[in-house]
Amino acid sequence: MAGRPKAAGPSSERVARNVRRIRLSRDGLSIAALARRLDETGQKIADTGITRIEKGDRKVDVDDLVALAVGLNCSPSLLLLPEAQGGTADNAKH
Repeated sequence: MAGRPKAAGPSSERVARNVRRIRLSRDGLSIAALARRLDETGQKIADTGITRIEKGDRKVDVDDLVALAVGLNCSPSLLLLPEAQGGTADNAKH
């Protein structure tokens, strides 16, 4: 039964902020470059999809979350946690 899309919750909002924050901390990694990295992982997300994720207009499923973490060279938990708990983007390089 199809219904209205569920509104983004706090975790979705944190992922959106963290994807953008970490992407930009990677020497200003462009959205297009991140999209290429994701394509290499086998989880294709177009440039527009990444933009929508960063704006909070597109939800991230588990497969997207893992691919974004690989593409951003960080752990999936860093994308999920508030910055204060997850550390800074510089700590994400482990």
